[in-house]
Amino acid sequence: MRDLLSVVTKTLAAITILLGAPSNGDEPITPVIEFQSGPLTPALVLNGVPQPIHQIRLIVDAKLARGTLILDGNTPEFDEFGALTGGLQTPHVRGKGDPNSISKVRCTIELLKEGLDKWRVYDIRTSKIGTMLHLATRGTLANGSSARILVLASNDKVSAVIRCTPYGLVVP
Repeated sequence: MRDLLSVVTKTLAAITILLGAPSNGDEPITPVIEFQSGPLTPALVLNGVPQPIHQIRLIVDAKLARGTLILDGNTPEFDEFGALTGGLQTPHVRGKGDPNSISKVRCTIELLKEGLDKWRVYDIRTSKIGTMLHLATRGTLANGSSARILVLASNDKVSAVIRCTPYGLVVP
C-alpha cells in the first residue's frame, strides 16, 4: 500500500510539473518589479484580447527585458464612497474576481528612447495583442518611480495613458 501511494504521489507530481511548464518554450520569468494600474472605468478595449480590460499589470523580470502582461477583465466593485472593494484579481483587493477573466501574455520590453527629465519610453512587444503598448517611466524600470502605460492608435499616436503604481519584488 505504501509503495502504491509513493508511485501515485510521484506520478501526480510529474504531471503537475509538466502541466505547469510553459508550452511555448519560454522559461518563466524571475519577477523583480510590477507596474499596476488602478481600476479602469470605462474598460479598455485592446485588439486581440477577447474582453474589455479593467486593470493592467506588467510584471518585469530581473534582467528588465522580458515580462508578463496580466489583463484583468473582471468588473471592479466599489463602495458608496468610490473605494475599490472587489472584483479585480489582484493582490491588493480583498473581494477577488473570477480568475477565468484574466489573460496572461508574455512580452519583451525594449528601451525605445530617452527624453527630458529622465523620462524613458519602452516598447512592450507581444504577438498576442494587436494594439501597440509602450511603458513610460521616469528613470529606469527598476527605480520605482512614476510610470505610465501608453496605448497607441493605428497612426502610432498615444490614444490613452494609464497611470501605474510600481511595486518591487513581486510574485505573479
